[in-house]
Amino acid sequence: MDFFDLHTDWPFEAFKRKENFKNGDLAVTLAGGSVFRYWRALCAIWIPDEHPTPRARYREVLAYLKGQTEIAKTAADLEEKTAFLLSLEGASLIENEADVDMLFQDGVRALSLTWNGKNKLAGGSNTAGEFTALGERVVMRMNERGIAVDVSHLNDCSFEGAVAAAKHVFASHSCCRDVCHVRRNLTLGQIRKICDKGGIIGLCLYPKFLGEGDCLENFYRHLDFLVSHGFEQNIAIGSDFDGAKMDKRLDAVDKMAVLYNYLKNKGLNEEFLHRLFYKNAQDYFYALLKLTE
Repeated sequence: MDFFDLHTDWPFEAFKRKENFKNGDLAVTLAGGSVFRYWRALCAIWIPDEHPTPRARYREVLAYLKGQTEIAKTAADLEEKTAFLLSLEGASLIENEADVDMLFQDGVRALSLTWNGKNKLAGGSNTAGEFTALGERVVMRMNERGIAVDVSHLNDCSFEGAVAAAKHVFASHSCCRDVCHVRRNLTLGQIRKICDKGGIIGLCLYPKFLGEGDCLENFYRHLDFLVSHGFEQNIAIGSDFDGAKMDKRLDAVDKMAVLYNYLKNKGLNEEFLHRLFYKNAQDYFYALLKLTE
């Protein structure tokens, strides 16, 4: 099987623990990913909103990541067997639009304006902060450079502003609020706005976002909700590996076949599962990276 993960905190967790990428006690390792025919991951550098020196932390984690693996920057890179795209989760280091150019040169191709708090750009899901004028200018520069706006961590108010301004928008790791009512999940209206712009939704494996009960069945419930509203072409997976505590059946990248087989046994065909696990995300980011060539 093939797998494109729209969100893993692998780089930050490896940096924090000083683990290498090849193997070790992380949910994501190169050894674990070797089970896939084609494997891509959107690797997030996580910067907490309250971090006192966000730019320095970003540079530290980026240097560690580059010391372990190559970063995919072009569409051609997404034709390789394995490719790791770079995202920034929490943009408190951004002071002006010119910082977007710096991030693009570093290889950042997706950016979450906030984590759960607020900063100069927008408000995260745990705050009432608004999408700011600087936030709008930053998103406009992201549009020009070809960096996708990740709305997973935004509060409802900032979501509206960011989606309206964004040309390339997606949710890297969220589920459906109609199925599990938590703030980090998306309403049906929000899902429609993302998909109306050609965006994709990365269903998250974190049990708190899936809801109480069996995580595999709950994932299916969120998936069925999206399919029932016609979003088959917009669904992907954003695991949140190495960023959240998972059910033991889905707590490592080499266990994704457990979910695949569960969904197959529910009657989902292999063509649909290929789109869910890989092709929808691959098509989205391949097209995005083509724009920058």
